[in-house]
Amino acid sequence: MHSLTHTFLKMTVIGFQGEKGCHSETALLQHQPGVQTKGFTSFQSLLASVSEQLDAIVPVEHSVVGTFFNVLDLIQKHQLHISGEYLATDEHVLAVIPGTKLGDLKEVESHPYVFDQCRAFLDALPSTVKIIQSSDTALSAKNISEQKLKTSGAIVSPQCAKLFGLEVLQPVADNQQAVTRYVLVSKKPKPPQGISESKTSLLVVLKNTTGALAKSCACFSHRDINISKVESRPTSSSISSPWEYKIYFDVDGSIADQRIINAIQNLAEFGHVVVLGSYPRYRQPIKPTLGAYGIGM
Repeated sequence: MHSLTHTFLKMTVIGFQGEKGCHSETALLQHQPGVQTKGFTSFQSLLASVSEQLDAIVPVEHSVVGTFFNVLDLIQKHQLHISGEYLATDEHVLAVIPGTKLGDLKEVESHPYVFDQCRAFLDALPSTVKIIQSSDTALSAKNISEQKLKTSGAIVSPQCAKLFGLEVLQPVADNQQAVTRYVLVSKKPKPPQGISESKTSLLVVLKNTTGALAKSCACFSHRDINISKVESRPTSSSISSPWEYKIYFDVDGSIADQRIINAIQNLAEFGHVVVLGSYPRYRQPIKPTLGAYGIGM
């Protein structure tokens, strides 16, 4: 199985943003149940704390709402390296103190990322219901549980609701099949060795010249390297450089491959290149099928 496992086995602690029971920790423990975890109040404090003794798992992309650029910016700011990835379906449910009904609610709280994934439910609520942003989903559940807030609801995972003794009223996600992409972040690069299916993530600040984007893509296509993702965003809000953009690339292959090395050297001709990391491509674990007598065949 190509996933985060090869990296986790060497880890002692994995940090995440949020309280125990939040989506990031839930996704991590679903994949690696025995790993030791540590929560942080913000992505900034989490990624600033990454060291040789502490790695971090962070969400970077959602299949409906898109890329979480602030997390990618912090990875670059702290000069960290992506060393693994994991895909998880994040379930979002409305959780309340047992006995509370939907009509009793005066406020609903959760993380703003989660609100973006539950717009239809939120838009259908009466205008009198306040929408309160929290630093993470589990903190919302914890506050409601500990303070016994009978007119408040939290949008959390089913596991989180159970952890804090809350009752699930209903699922609220716009798309129950939506997927979040998490990455494992390390202090030092850990390029995969001997793994055939790898990915490399790159950040490029292109020069504002004619054909720069097309030429940068050609660095890979001319070497038969597949680009699995390309996305741009402004580098800053400064009026002195309003049309300067960061381009994020995910390409097939490892930094240990000579073709990737050559492509990156070529790419540097058109702008400043930062290698965010090479890591094994995530593959969904294959569950063995049961034969007629309960034996996997």
